[in-house]
Amino acid sequence: MDIFTDVPENSYRTGPSSVFYIPRERGDTLKCLAVTRETGQYLTALYTVLLTLIISAVWKVATIVVMGFFSPRTPPGTTPHASAKIRNMGIVGFWNAREPLEALWFSGDYFRRVCWSPVRGARKRGGGLLFLAAAGVAVSYFASIFVAGKLVVGSMAPASAKAVYVPTVAAAAGPGQGDVADQMRLQALRAPAAIRAIGSAEAAQADTTVRKRVKLDVASDSSWFEYEYHVTGYDMGLQHWPGLKQTVTGRCETDESWFDDYDRKKDYDVYRPWGLDNQTRNVVMDGERKVAPYATALSFEWQDADTLTRIPAKDLRYGILVHSSHRASFRSSSDPWYATEEYVETGDTSRLKTPPGCRVASRRPALACTQTDVWSYKGVDYANIYDLSDPSIIDFPAAWFIQLQLDFARPRIIDVINAAGASSLQSAMTFVDQFFDAETASLHRDIERLLTATWIASCHTFRNMVMVGVGTQNILNAATDGGAQPQAGVDRFIVSTPRVMALRFSILVAVPATLAALSLLLLGEWVVRKCYPEYSERTAWYEAAYLYARRKELEEELKRRKITDSEAPAQYCKSHDRPNRPREWGCVVGHEAAAAAAAATTPPPAPPSPTPPPSGGH
Repeated sequence: MDIFTDVPENSYRTGPSSVFYIPRERGDTLKCLAVTRETGQYLTALYTVLLTLIISAVWKVATIVVMGFFSPRTPPGTTPHASAKIRNMGIVGFWNAREPLEALWFSGDYFRRVCWSPVRGARKRGGGLLFLAAAGVAVSYFASIFVAGKLVVGSMAPASAKAVYVPTVAAAAGPGQGDVADQMRLQALRAPAAIRAIGSAEAAQADTTVRKRVKLDVASDSSWFEYEYHVTGYDMGLQHWPGLKQTVTGRCETDESWFDDYDRKKDYDVYRPWGLDNQTRNVVMDGERKVAPYATALSFEWQDADTLTRIPAKDLRYGILVHSSHRASFRSSSDPWYATEEYVETGDTSRLKTPPGCRVASRRPALACTQTDVWSYKGVDYANIYDLSDPSIIDFPAAWFIQLQLDFARPRIIDVINAAGASSLQSAMTFVDQFFDAETASLHRDIERLLTATWIASCHTFRNMVMVGVGTQNILNAATDGGAQPQAGVDRFIVSTPRVMALRFSILVAVPATLAALSLLLLGEWVVRKCYPEYSERTAWYEAAYLYARRKELEEELKRRKITDSEAPAQYCKSHDRPNRPREWGCVVGHEAAAAAAAATTPPPAPPSPTPPPSGGH
């Protein structure tokens, strides 16, 4: 998920020591290396060059193999038949092709010429060479695209152990008046995470992928709704426990029985959650119209000061009260939370230039909800987070158990609603200058956004541990070993940030290793050339044939430029000789051709005239 506030720079690790495991949705992990984005761009460019060298080396090996299988078998001292020359012409061109694409063009042209040839074996050899060249081109392009695309996995890095912060549970469960102050400090620490989740849920409205993570069924009259969502170790970013899973199912119903009385003197509605005689909640109306609608949530155990340490029941009960009564609106609504009535002016509002036509009625129904949290790991289900919090079941650091109990001891949605405050409901987005739009507000939209924010907050449980700031809080850090050193293993989760790149470790190792292996193989081929003259002679003939073809092209060019035959060898040697073999395959061929041409054009010397016999006397 890419909708979040970026993490601090000191909250993650990069470099050679930052090898980590990225969880995948199918349940396994992927070994990666985290680097900065700049370094990742350089490495990507470097590995593209290495892939080019690998493709070149693979093609060289392929041509050697092809030459070994299809090279001519003419006995020494004999002249190959014309048909053999035609068949071997393809292997000569294939051998001298410097890349697969060049070989493909040559093989295609060669196959076109011999396709209907009566020469036995020419068509078969041409088709085989064309197939090998086409396969070489396909593999080279596929490797360049696939390997480069698979190298970069994403923008993730392992967390830094020194940046992990978990508040001590005792700070929120102390006795006496100190308990209230500690809980306020704890709420101040945890509120930003809930607000970030609300903001991410608002930004994710157009992201159907995120919205689909929460299944929500709502009655046509919004009198009840059922929901379900799953949070896995993959969603939480756990490196070694992607199989961990939380399944949340719940049902909420609008309950008007919570309303108890209206206090006219103080102008608020009084609610008694679950009909409890000794507990009440007030929803203020008049005088609060300048405040946007908002909600408050409470757990059934909310009156118990030992909530964070007691083991809750499997079925968790909680309620939601909406604070929307008497909020002014220009348009009407029949939604359970925003049903309107005729607006009644008071002394404070009688001088409004454009008074609204309606306001939200009082006695808005509460939501009575029941939720079931089931945790599962390695095929075993656990009724709640406390049942799972055992090192013999799952090898978590002690600080992780504390964080999980803080987040999931009661329904996560309670913390999200209460921490968001005035931003808890989507209807607050339409609140402008004492008025809001009741017509577009609905219980369905509010609950959908709240459940999406709850899922996001649950996924970011571990990520939130590096968003607090170690050393800036007045609550002890439970993620340390009692001193200044962090607990072992508290950093075994990942964080996402656009400042880093995660590179696939297998490709980082495989590409240089493959290039090294191919280099050794080609070095071995060079040694074979030196040790076995017949092999070197065979490849030399291929090179000589290539040079001869190039020389024929040169002759045509020389004729066009009107260069004399005596100048041709020098021109040829200057433009076509290569290091280590100039005289053997370049200049010698040119000089021999020139000498042969000169010998053909020079007339033979006249035979000596016969010597007349000596004259003698008779």
